[in-house]
Amino acid sequence: LLVGIGRQVLGALTFSTNWLEIAHGSSYFAATTPVLFKNFWSLAIEEQFYLVWPLIFLLCVTLFKRRWMRMLIPLTLAGISAFLMGYLFDPDNTTRVYFGTDTHLFGLALGICVAFLWSTSDSVQTPNSPAKSSGKFGKALVQVIGFICLAALIAAMFLLTDASPYTFREGIAACSLLVAILIWCLLKPGSLLAKAGELRPLKYIGTRSYGLYLWHWPIFIVATAL
Repeated sequence: LLVGIGRQVLGALTFSTNWLEIAHGSSYFAATTPVLFKNFWSLAIEEQFYLVWPLIFLLCVTLFKRRWMRMLIPLTLAGISAFLMGYLFDPDNTTRVYFGTDTHLFGLALGICVAFLWSTSDSVQTPNSPAKSSGKFGKALVQVIGFICLAALIAAMFLLTDASPYTFREGIAACSLLVAILIWCLLKPGSLLAKAGELRPLKYIGTRSYGLYLWHWPIFIVATAL
């Protein structure tokens, strides 16, 4: 378990796990070579993105006054990143496109699009905000779309595998888009999905979900070794 621990600790402390593991030739999908802090790759991508996003954000709000136009830059980033994952995909080295900041940026970029879509310059709605007057058909349509996305994501959990080229060429990006749409549907006040998200067990897990993600893997690896 301590093999390469120096590299792993360095990556965790500097938020560069993904690129250090790529340079070392590590495989995210190799079950026979467990890396103690392997799951810190996603935190690394987030922190690297946080370094550049404030500058891009300033560019968005300076160049564009309308919120839908502000989505053009993150949408472009998402499209380029998804394209690069498919274009650079190598069945003999899938870790490169899975770990790469350039090839796995589309999830964060789509999340920013949801934020721009939902917020306005003068008000920000939350699931507890009074619902705007809209037709019953519109509310029902949002709920149907949300449940379709949720069902599609559950199906993807079983259908997409690390051995399938489709997973990297279209699947992961498609799942990120489904998640973005699902979050947008969850933010609609009064919807069944919004009410479900407010259930105490889901809120408890949700507020701790990323901590659980970061800790579960090293604990699992150590427990398995013991």
